[in-house]
Amino acid sequence: MAAWWTIRYWRLTYARLQQREHLALRLWPFLPAPQRAADDSTPLKLLGRMTRAIEAGDEQFVDDNEAHLLWRQARADSDVQQTAGALRTLRLQLDDNPGAAGLQVAPFSRAERKRLRKAMFADEMDDGLRDWLQAPLMLPLLSVVFLLSGWFFNSIFLGRFGLEVGRYFGLSDYLASSIEGLMPAAPALVITFVAQWFMRNRTRLQALQQHLGLGWINMMRTVSVFLLASLFFLFMQAEPEVRRLALIYLLVLVLPLVFLPLLFAYSKQPSRVSLLVSFVVVYSAVIWFVAEMRALQVQRPTARRAEVVLASVPEQTRSLRVLSGNSLYLFLLEDNGDVLVVPVEQVVSVRYRQPDPVAQDVSTVSGAAASDTAAESHADPSPLPTATGS
Repeated sequence: MAAWWTIRYWRLTYARLQQREHLALRLWPFLPAPQRAADDSTPLKLLGRMTRAIEAGDEQFVDDNEAHLLWRQARADSDVQQTAGALRTLRLQLDDNPGAAGLQVAPFSRAERKRLRKAMFADEMDDGLRDWLQAPLMLPLLSVVFLLSGWFFNSIFLGRFGLEVGRYFGLSDYLASSIEGLMPAAPALVITFVAQWFMRNRTRLQALQQHLGLGWINMMRTVSVFLLASLFFLFMQAEPEVRRLALIYLLVLVLPLVFLPLLFAYSKQPSRVSLLVSFVVVYSAVIWFVAEMRALQVQRPTARRAEVVLASVPEQTRSLRVLSGNSLYLFLLEDNGDVLVVPVEQVVSVRYRQPDPVAQDVSTVSGAAASDTAAESHADPSPLPTATGS
């Protein structure tokens, strides 16, 4: 067998994998029409078994009746026979078989690959995915999504300040606050759904490639794109914390692509499961990123402030940053980083004002320490009453 560290070995290996896909696409039209229209991994696994067996020279399929019946229909096709012969020749050459030395194998051309893939895509999948989306459980599922959005967003955002949302939030508060997390996530979710819907046939092709042994090629492409995108984020003009969040966000989005081989290997319905996994990952990643960015912005000295007046001390006005609020509590951030949880019945008024441009200028020139001093100079040093909460 050719040594794995030689260029010849990798050239023959790549050509053999390409011929596997070539043969599988040649066999595709001989599958029954219901199998070609279903989001089902069974026919994909069948083609994977057949191509590997034909490559090894076994065309009897003694223990695989389904493959035997399909091969009886397809073997009379001259293109199928030619492709099967090319695949066996490449296998023999890779094994350094003297009988295959000097034989020339026509490569699987780009034009031919495009034509055969297009023929496979022409077999549109049935409406199983649409029926799945119109299931009776979709409405309750959407309600759960709204609840989870509110809980997840507030857990990430307020958790950065040491608050346990379970102590201050009820179900209605989660539903009301879910909009804040869903609004930025909605465009990403719509794009993801539309892309997955129109690429569901391509997802089936990727599942077929995985069963043929081409998954590592797609994995290398994914890793290459991730590395290039990571370099872009590393050298982008932004704060170190923003770059860190962007890199984590990118890594989370790449995770589904990394685990696609596992998904295709064990999933009965690869297109549906791929859509569901992409939806959950993008949904979670966007909400997490928005919550983290908001927490970062609120902690900046130049963040927008509010003049808060409490019922216990109506003559006193404090300049604080408002983190969030619900039907029962208002969450305020002091300049020293402490968080005040104030019951809403104790709040007389909250007046928002624009960030102080002087503080912004000081922050730009002198750095974070000087900006903290400038921001604190606007606040009344007298403390809030301890009855306002903790």
